[in-house]
Amino acid sequence: MEFKCDHPYSGSPEILLMRSPRSSVCQKRMELISRQNRRKKERVQLMEDEWAAEEVEWYDNQLEWIRTIHQTCGDTLSWERIRESDPPVRNGVLGRKEAIAAQLYAEYRPNTIQKLLKQDMQTRQAIEEHINLAREEDERDYAAWERFSAFASEVIDGNYSAYLKVIEYLAPLDDLNILGSALEYNVINASVLEVEMDVNSNQVIPKEAKTQHETGIVTSKPLSKKEFFSLKRDYVYGAVLRIAREMFALLPLEVVLIHATDTKMNKLTGQEEYVTLLSAKFDRESLSKVDIEFQSTELIELFKHTPHHVNFNDELGFIPVEKLSIPTL
Repeated sequence: MEFKCDHPYSGSPEILLMRSPRSSVCQKRMELISRQNRRKKERVQLMEDEWAAEEVEWYDNQLEWIRTIHQTCGDTLSWERIRESDPPVRNGVLGRKEAIAAQLYAEYRPNTIQKLLKQDMQTRQAIEEHINLAREEDERDYAAWERFSAFASEVIDGNYSAYLKVIEYLAPLDDLNILGSALEYNVINASVLEVEMDVNSNQVIPKEAKTQHETGIVTSKPLSKKEFFSLKRDYVYGAVLRIAREMFALLPLEVVLIHATDTKMNKLTGQEEYVTLLSAKFDRESLSKVDIEFQSTELIELFKHTPHHVNFNDELGFIPVEKLSIPTL
């Protein structure tokens, strides 16, 4: 006989930390990456037409992902709700799982066959063992609740280490990392977070447009400099806004300062060096009033109302700028 009492308690921190799924574009991106990794692992070879079709699928998703990245964001976490959540077990009261197992024991009545085969005692022992296991699970649930409740207090109190643990654990921007844009976080104080994003445009921004015709043939056409710069602008602006939204959704911050950097050839030295493309400061109150469902072409207008440094030219792309300094915040 098998006994189960899998009933997660209502105050489970894991449940409270669950955030809504990413956008369909992000989910599609993850599916494509998973499919590629699985094929590499299984050493599956695609036919030429299948490979061409997948290249176009990847390209189309890349464009949509770049143009809608600012619209993606997980649900806002309520650390107060986590801290104030009811414990799964109360003093002097059986835990939920143990109570279910104990009720099963109290209601157990052996049937005729069990009596004839003398299985009554064996079954009761099995239920008693299950009661002990259920009690241990309740104790583990309570210990987890204590840890998460204490951790929520640390976040609410502005503990720097707790902030970084939240970002690491929930990884809200893992899709940017997967595509090649690395992120570094610096907690200035309990209200201000600084984020630096390495755009890595050579890997993230496509350099060719791919089209599959009705015949199945796929053609590639190099993007003009103007088209490449336009896509790069959409990505940089969109990713910076996305970072700000995710950080405000995760942590009790008031200001997020973000610098988007990339490599650029220094014509004097002939060496590539990191430069700042966009540096922007967002405050929670102002950003909360923004309608995020606008198109990428409207991003520039939004940044006009946000303190930022940027110099973009349609023919030259991003021209390096100075970062916003923290003391001016």
